[in-house]
Amino acid sequence: MILPNDILIRATSEGATLWVSQRLVVECCGVAESYLAQKCRYAYKQSLPASWRKVAEGGDFLLGDTGKSWRWGRKGGQYYYDYDRIPDRAPARYRSLLPTREELEAFVEDRNLAASRERRTALRSALTAATAELEDNADTRWIQTQSGFQIELAMCRDYARALAWCRLITRTVQGGRTADFGVTTIGDFYDACAAILSELRLSNLRVSTGASLRKKLTGFPAEVEEQRRWIISGKLGNNNRQIVGKHPLVDTDTGEIYKFDIHQAVMFAAYMNIDGPQKEHLQALYNETYVPAMNEFNLIPAAYRTFCNHLGRLSTRLLLDAERHGWEYYRKHYLTYTPSEKLAYAHSLFCGDGSGLFGYRYTIRGRKNNGRPFSELRVMNLYAILVSADGRRAAQLYRLRR
Repeated sequence: MILPNDILIRATSEGATLWVSQRLVVECCGVAESYLAQKCRYAYKQSLPASWRKVAEGGDFLLGDTGKSWRWGRKGGQYYYDYDRIPDRAPARYRSLLPTREELEAFVEDRNLAASRERRTALRSALTAATAELEDNADTRWIQTQSGFQIELAMCRDYARALAWCRLITRTVQGGRTADFGVTTIGDFYDACAAILSELRLSNLRVSTGASLRKKLTGFPAEVEEQRRWIISGKLGNNNRQIVGKHPLVDTDTGEIYKFDIHQAVMFAAYMNIDGPQKEHLQALYNETYVPAMNEFNLIPAAYRTFCNHLGRLSTRLLLDAERHGWEYYRKHYLTYTPSEKLAYAHSLFCGDGSGLFGYRYTIRGRKNNGRPFSELRVMNLYAILVSADGRRAAQLYRLRR
């Protein structure tokens, strides 16, 4: 039976050495401790230089390698033997009686993984328990009654729980008390908290990495009431009006309702610039065309970010750029590009490649206009071209390519 302290792995400049305890050697090989002390350890000590013999009189040590058998050392009051220096000769093949080197190393790796899992579980339990002590029902009542928003009770409790986590993390980091949880660095502490919060998915505290958690808590206030206001998501009570696309255009003569409004009409007309070949930058189109047109119609213009968002949507940009910049631009920027989105329509998701296989020569013979014969040697290359496309659109792509 292998115990946790039966194996040592020591990294050296020449590689890792594996050491097994005297208890394991006695149990597996059937040798007596007196034989190891009086014969094996004594003989190996005598093969060492005088300077190394003095080392053997100390507490913990691992003796140098002289090439002799039964190299040994002492650590924690227990004797260990170099696995590679345990003799394996007939008639006493001691090393063959021990587990293989791979089995011993696998045992150490499994033990380290188990210890790591135990440490993570203990850290998770400690952080969860410390956060539970900071949870306050007063936070739930304040958010529900005095925040000015109509928030469900379940979400109010979620906010209160997120507040407890924020307070714990902030106090621990500012006080330099990460060691209380067995964590040596602040970065590791943020990573441990983020690993738990990524599973809890608390309202307005949905983080996945320690860096995002650190950035989230940068502006965490010190006052209790300010903390309660801070934790409430800014999306609540957001009554910003939808400006673009809110009121579709209506033809007063025919009664036809168009699928766009005045904002979109001005945006796309400015972007296409049908009457002129000059294609302006989006910033110039926004400042010089869109905003003045909206002011002329007594309408509030959309923000520049909204302006760019509507012109940069994939569903319209693919077709707009083909008309705005021409076939060459469309062919270079879209036909050879495979986006990460799923196939929506022809030419939106396919890729192709071609390569020359070999060149060959042939001769053309004929007669000129004056009746005199001629021959011409030509060189051609044979290419292999592969086009890969979504099977649902393969036929449509084939027709369009033709």
